[in-house]
Amino acid sequence: MIADMEAGNTASIRLHEGFGFRHVGTRGCGGAQCENATLDRFLDALAAWINDAPGWYGNFHQEMPEHGDWTFFARALSAAVVHE
Repeated sequence: MIADMEAGNTASIRLHEGFGFRHVGTRGCGGAQCENATLDRFLDALAAWINDAPGWYGNFHQEMPEHGDWTFFARALSAAVVHE
């Protein structure tokens, strides 16, 4: 698991740099409206949501997991589909 938010952002940026861009279309988003249908946009949104996560948790009056957990990871992936 990713040790901290900064490491998570670094990991997503490395993924971004290591892979080409591929359009997944709406099918890649489970049929939902897919704002970030390319790997480039998805990884940018993932990094942005991870940076914004403390605010998200604060808005919902929840404590952010100190070292992340599977729920945090699932939220980050789900949010990256539509996060601008």
